Amino acid sequence: MELQSKIVMLMINKFITAIRNPERIIIWILFLVNRIQIAKVEQDGKFYYKYKGELYPEYLSKGNAVSFIIEKAKLYCKGKGIDIGADKWPFPGAIPIQNEKHQNAYKLDRFDDESLDYVFSSHCLEHLHKWQAALKLWIGKLKINGIIFLYLPITVRS
Repeated sequence: MELQSKIVMLMINKFITAIRNPERIIIWILFLVNRIQIAKVEQDGKFYYKYKGELYPEYLSKGNAVSFIIEKAKLYCKGKGIDIGADKWPFPGAIPIQNEKHQNAYKLDRFDDESLDYVFSSHCLEHLHKWQAALKLWIGKLKINGIIFLYLPITVRS
């Protein structure tokens, strides 16, 4: 088994163990499976990410990443939701959650359990030291059949 596959499998196993609620993380697993198909390539002196035969410019990994996933996320993120780590570029229609003392990725007291249709987060989870606890909290805030839409960076290893 190649290294990338082993890393992805390890991450999936850790996530399942941490959350212990596999029926609610299928979207996350599918997301990871798709991410292993990405490769960093150089063409004409510029770097790109290759995914399913398409080239995407490297700048997509530098700030305001949400703008590149909004249209896809709108297909899944409907109703009442929050954007954790929103900062300057919140997901349209979501309640932005920034890193503040009264509410943040680990503290969502203003939202009842099972009260949200979706939790959107772009490039936030990888910065959390206690990401398992954060995900467990986020999942608890979702209604049954709610959606967690995570947009995460990937480290490409050659």
